[in-house]
Amino acid sequence: MLGWPDHDVLRACGATFVREETPRVVQLAGRTFSEGMLEHEIRKVDDDRFEAANQGRPNRTRRSTPS
Repeated sequence: MLGWPDHDVLRACGATFVREETPRVVQLAGRTFSEGMLEHEIRKVDDDRFEAANQGRPNRTRRSTPS
């Protein structure tokens, strides 16, 4: 993703991965960082709509849980 460091850069900086798939979560210097949470939620809603239209889940997100 443009603007976000790749896995190699994060590891070189000493990051430890908590979650490697999008949205990635890393620990660095005792702090936890997460990327793109809003973007991920938007993609999940998009996938829900695609799936409702029998077009699959092109963003490969997990299904939303019913409230």
